[in-house]
Amino acid sequence: MNVIYVTSDRPGAGKTVTAMAFVLALRNRGMKAGYFKPFCVDPQRDADVDFAEQMMKGRDGVMALGPVGLRVGALAHPTPARVVEQVDAAVATVEDCDVLVVEGASLTVGDQDLKDISYHVARGLNAKVLGVVDYAARPYAEEMSRISETFGEGLLGVFVNRAIRHRAREVEEVLGAQILGVVPEDRLMLSVSLNQVARALEGSWVWGEEQGESLVERYLIGGNFMDSGDNYFNRVDNKAVIVRGDRPDIQLSALTGPVVGMINTGGHQPVEYLLHEVEQLDVPLMVTPHRTAAAVEALGGALEEANPYHPQKVSQFLQLLREHCDIDAVLERFA
Repeated sequence: MNVIYVTSDRPGAGKTVTAMAFVLALRNRGMKAGYFKPFCVDPQRDADVDFAEQMMKGRDGVMALGPVGLRVGALAHPTPARVVEQVDAAVATVEDCDVLVVEGASLTVGDQDLKDISYHVARGLNAKVLGVVDYAARPYAEEMSRISETFGEGLLGVFVNRAIRHRAREVEEVLGAQILGVVPEDRLMLSVSLNQVARALEGSWVWGEEQGESLVERYLIGGNFMDSGDNYFNRVDNKAVIVRGDRPDIQLSALTGPVVGMINTGGHQPVEYLLHEVEQLDVPLMVTPHRTAAAVEALGGALEEANPYHPQKVSQFLQLLREHCDIDAVLERFA
């Protein structure tokens, strides 16, 4: 069984979505791929593992392996041999798997230096290592060198994630041939679901709650505007509209184009003819008690909840890796 070990300079760089994108890519090639995260802050409740299991549920040839109870906080002064022994024992239970993707620990977690642990675990698994460096973790050249020096010949490559789009070429010029590529920021990857919006705005569902996991990339405020409703509301896609609950005229205008969801403010329930249109078009609708300005401000709480736990985001990230890092060439090594 081949093993890919995914690590990063620091937490939050994108290890989970990278690991799941590789699982998806391998599966699309007809291979049996698994996911394993040995180190967790809380092995009893880990969102990454929960999402992996959700992604793999009911999919032939794909499995997930839960953490082995190794807390990241307990790795400050461990015996590498003992950690490797525990991880090896867990991996030995995996059957009928072509490639196991292991989401390893970051090299630095808080004030902990976990280079040695990551090195010994990857070596113990005879794994090929893929490194992720967060663009925001300046100086990223030093972080990349740290990953390269740690894993040496076992390294498949390193890529920079979430680079500001107009700076991607600058990063490539600085790092040259050392990197697989530079993945730019992407609006879908930063999006949140209607359910997350509802929680942040204390919204109550009127229609379409079953579509609560739909992702919202943009927001429009329905207020006093000079353009026609058609021009204003149709200028962007994948949007939610925040509109005063006592303005059914603006609400109806917002429904002239594709809408991911509508948020009525001020606690006003929709009038009958608006509700009819919403039901006919199957547009999710929620009501928030906040007035429009307060709702827009509270929306920041939802945007802070952005996370990679969505199948659409995994597919999008796989596409970004293909476009900017040529991971298909990397995957050929496991064919």
